[in-house]
Amino acid sequence: MRALRVRDALPGAMHEAFCQIPFDSVVTTNVEQLLESAYRSRHGDVLAIIEEQQLRLANPYEAPTLLKLHGDVHHPGSLVLTERDYDEFSLRRPMFVTWLANQLISKTGVLIGYSLDDADFRQIIAMVRSRLGEASPDLYVIEVGADPAKIDRYRRRGVRVVNLPWGPLGYGVLTELFDALYDYWIANFPSRLQGTTAPVRALLRAGVRVDEAVLFLLPDEMVSVYDDFVFPNIADRGLLPLTRQDVAHPPGFRVATTEALLRISSQVVIHTNRVGDPVVRRAIASVGRENVFVVGRSTDDDDEYTMAPPPSVDGWTEVAEVIANWATGVSGQLSFFDEAPLSASRAKDIDLRSSALLEVIEMERALRLTFPEGGIGDGRPDGRRGSRHAGLRQLLELSAERIPVGLPSEDVHFLVETRNKLVHGSGEVLPGDLQRCVDLARVVTRAVRRVGEL
Repeated sequence: MRALRVRDALPGAMHEAFCQIPFDSVVTTNVEQLLESAYRSRHGDVLAIIEEQQLRLANPYEAPTLLKLHGDVHHPGSLVLTERDYDEFSLRRPMFVTWLANQLISKTGVLIGYSLDDADFRQIIAMVRSRLGEASPDLYVIEVGADPAKIDRYRRRGVRVVNLPWGPLGYGVLTELFDALYDYWIANFPSRLQGTTAPVRALLRAGVRVDEAVLFLLPDEMVSVYDDFVFPNIADRGLLPLTRQDVAHPPGFRVATTEALLRISSQVVIHTNRVGDPVVRRAIASVGRENVFVVGRSTDDDDEYTMAPPPSVDGWTEVAEVIANWATGVSGQLSFFDEAPLSASRAKDIDLRSSALLEVIEMERALRLTFPEGGIGDGRPDGRRGSRHAGLRQLLELSAERIPVGLPSEDVHFLVETRNKLVHGSGEVLPGDLQRCVDLARVVTRAVRRVGEL
């Protein structure tokens, strides 16, 4: 412990750069806690697995599962240090061997700082290769300035080498690599997620923070309650509620999916029963404290952005109203899109279909905020949703006299029809019509905002 300076050692830039990449599973042979410290700084907490019994635990955090293959310095009985420890590893920890072998078989393995002299890890790789036969595991190793002999030894073991040049930074070049991988993930991963609704798919394709997007981080059992009471109220205010349950992500991308949703949302509502829930800290780090609302326990009972859940279903109407008022009050009034026409180069960066949908969402929100008298009667018989708001066509017609730039009836019809196709995914829209939708929606939004300012 003295040699590793466990009392005063702090994570460095390399740890911080690595821990921003949203892996679901990370295996380390390090026995100190620098990785844990870096993960806690970013995510609030991390599940560190030291004993085999912990493999049964479901990870409760929005952070990777960290398997400490050689144990932890604070748990001496878990340490793998001596030659005998290495030789007997597979006998002492058969579940770790099985778990890691399964990871290497089902996923792409990336080895960083791997030593060819680690007998225990060589045993695991050999076991995997023997079981797969000719279908070798998909393994890469990242090296810095490796000599040809070492590269050849890796290749004989079926491991592909990414050999970074040795330069003035030395191993510090890994920090640049991790930063580059994170930037690559930001640019490419969100568009590969499959949203279950057209608006969610559009926001994920856009991949940037949107004023109208409100992310709800909810336990599965609470989704139906929010769907009945809260989401309709949020939508009536011109905002777009999102949940993790709206995204079908591939196995191994739980953490990355939450990160992607946080990056496109301007506000976050969290339902939790844990005091000091790490998810709250992660959301605050992403969007700021004033843009995070907690339903449940908080570290501060006097926090104005915290509300206790109601004891019965009847109380959720009030909760819905409080959340909607909060979301409307702190949401920015600036459009996600600038005032310049959507250029061809920008269309490559932001999918034109996504652009059209987001502009329509922004236009509807501006109309509802500026002309709240657009209600057209009662909603559901039980009254839980309050008054029912006008549709887009009625909003455009009701506000036509007060908007300086009135739209011809054919443009109103076109906007409504295109909006329905985009939102409901009910039909294909040609690129020319998408551009027309973007232009018309911007004209209306600007005019409505000028009326609101007057």
